[in-house]
Amino acid sequence: MKIDTFRSKISSFGPLGYWRLNDASHIGAADSSGFGNDGQYSSTAIALLQGLAPGIYGASLPGSDTAYVTLPNVDAFRIPILSGLVTFKDQGTPANGRLVYFTGESTAGPGWQVMRAASGNGAVLAIDTSAQHAQTLNFPGAPFDGNRHTLAWGFDGAYLYASTDFSSWATAPYSVGGGPVPNPSASFLIGKAAIAGPGYYAKAIISDLAIFPYVLQAAQLDGLSAALGSGNDALEYTLLTARELTVADLFSIELADGTVLNWTSFDCDVVAGATRYSSMGPRLKRGAIRWKRGVEASPLELRVAGASTDVGDLGLTVAQAITAGYFNGAKVTVSRVYNPARTADGSYSALSALMLFQGWVGKIEQGRPYARITVNSLFERMNLQWPFTMLQPSCRWTLFDSGCSLDQAGFAVSGAVQSGSTASKIAHGLTNATGYFDQGRIKFTSGPNNGIWRVVQSGIAAGAAASYQQTVLNDKPAGYWRFGDLAGSSTVADLSGNGYHGTVRGGVALGQPGALAGDSTTCALFDGSSGYITLPIPKPGAFAQGISFEFWFKLPPGSAPAQPAGIFDTATGDPFTLRNFNPGGGSPAFEWKSKGQPMVGFNQPAANVWVHVVVTYRGQNAIDLYYNGQLYSSATAQGNGQIAWKNPITIGNINGGANGWFKGYLQEFAIYPYAMSADQPLAHYDAGVTPPSASGSGIFVLTQALPYAPAAGDTFVVYPGCDKSQRTCRLKFNNLANFGGFPYVPAPETAA
Repeated sequence: MKIDTFRSKISSFGPLGYWRLNDASHIGAADSSGFGNDGQYSSTAIALLQGLAPGIYGASLPGSDTAYVTLPNVDAFRIPILSGLVTFKDQGTPANGRLVYFTGESTAGPGWQVMRAASGNGAVLAIDTSAQHAQTLNFPGAPFDGNRHTLAWGFDGAYLYASTDFSSWATAPYSVGGGPVPNPSASFLIGKAAIAGPGYYAKAIISDLAIFPYVLQAAQLDGLSAALGSGNDALEYTLLTARELTVADLFSIELADGTVLNWTSFDCDVVAGATRYSSMGPRLKRGAIRWKRGVEASPLELRVAGASTDVGDLGLTVAQAITAGYFNGAKVTVSRVYNPARTADGSYSALSALMLFQGWVGKIEQGRPYARITVNSLFERMNLQWPFTMLQPSCRWTLFDSGCSLDQAGFAVSGAVQSGSTASKIAHGLTNATGYFDQGRIKFTSGPNNGIWRVVQSGIAAGAAASYQQTVLNDKPAGYWRFGDLAGSSTVADLSGNGYHGTVRGGVALGQPGALAGDSTTCALFDGSSGYITLPIPKPGAFAQGISFEFWFKLPPGSAPAQPAGIFDTATGDPFTLRNFNPGGGSPAFEWKSKGQPMVGFNQPAANVWVHVVVTYRGQNAIDLYYNGQLYSSATAQGNGQIAWKNPITIGNINGGANGWFKGYLQEFAIYPYAMSADQPLAHYDAGVTPPSASGSGIFVLTQALPYAPAAGDTFVVYPGCDKSQRTCRLKFNNLANFGGFPYVPAPETAA
């Protein structure tokens, strides 16, 4: 693997001479260009291996006429077009002190030189020939301020060039063509001028003097700047000089939403540059990284094993975040540091890191102990398949796998076979809700079928078959008022278990005949002029999950065309209320008074006919109306809907009665903290029109018969099933954080 360093970048530009001045002894100043033009140190007072930058070392000149470096004056350096550079850190060079001095044809024409300005912290390029004396060009900035700087200069017969720290060239016309021609009989000097007199020496650490047979281009200056700033010289120095190596891999993962996760597989935190890589994240293991010549790069396999407490700044554990798709399309950078230094807080520190691999997350395989992530190189973007992720309404995980994250043992229910069972129908005494074990599994733990598994096609609870009330409660309403309270009661009970009991006000008559088949529960009659009920329920959920209202209503003979109106109003007088109303006295409708005001109207039902209604408010200003279990109509509008809610909400009028009253019968009013899925309204309607039947034993219907008919007393363990819907994930398993589907995306067979 090639490491791009400041040294290698300079060498790649073909210098005529390159003196790093990082020699370990005073024997000679080696020429790294390969041409063998080594220099000489004049004195052992010059301190060697002094640091200027990470991994870059030079010679420290003490500031005297006797401590300098001589370079051979060879024909290759006496050319009319050239450029050069030098890196240094000033330590007190006097005014007019020389960093570099190339002697000219005579003492009166001393070639070219780089020096400190006569005043201040500036630097000057001076060009002398036998015909023109002391033409100068100032370097940008103040490079003699005591910090590390790199000066670059050049001349081409038409212009002079000067740059500080790889800035754009400052130029000036070259007044005498031909360029300087150094004196072939005199040595070139570093840190001193050949001019007699005090103060013409340098007191500085100097390194990396190079001479090129052309003027460096702007792109080359940029490349040198990047190489010096990369810190790779420190890495190269460590690799070349260290007897023992400590290696730490660093992983930086940038998610699609901009979140950046910085982790390390090292035992302690590692700080590289200004970035801290945490050792407290998930356990990480990477596969081999392979480099090939050309534009081909092999993918990298990354294994992530997260503990239940690993949180990656996402509000989820790392395993949950992977399951939820947060890592899809993430950018992964793998770097490495060598011999990081231990710091006072117990972490390790390195000035910079070497990047080994960079790519985008492709395939993710979620296993129970760890996730296997394939990171494709950046070149894979040229072969990107579209769409990157297939969206589907149902969950893509299997119940109890690592994507689902639930522990199967926590959902095990033990039971025993009752008499009357057959090889395909198992009688039992479990009272879990009807449907709880549908598509689940049953394993027998005794008897002739011991150890055998079967899938439960359907499961009916012991006792009475599912009543309407139980069907509603199974779907976890935020509030549920049957209005079946005794006639004359001033309150209506909340059966959800949340205690939001309502208050009856005005002309509301309780104890009226109810709507449900085979159920004697009564209902409420609203007089249409003064009767209403207030329900003290806080806003039951967020706009993203939606809100659903469910109820049965019946209109008396002679009802106005606008009825029903005012069945509910969530925020009287607020412009963002959810309500049942009649626009301009016309047909009844349900409205969301948000941006765009989506509205769903419907035809008035016949008198004395009970109607089941579910109204869902969801997503971005969307309303769905289900009428007797079927989707009746939908409406949407632009923008994010804002739901207004004033506790208590009103049942029975609009805007406190100013815009209308509900006149009719009302029963089984429920509010859900989410948007119901399409199958729920139909299930509730069917439960309302089907009389419940008594049954002593529950029944499990198996998809495949057992080899032996079980006997009464045989034991089993049964687990719930999952139909992969968002509703089941939320209500049965309380696992919505790991739901692997997109519930509002149409199924492929219904999408237009």
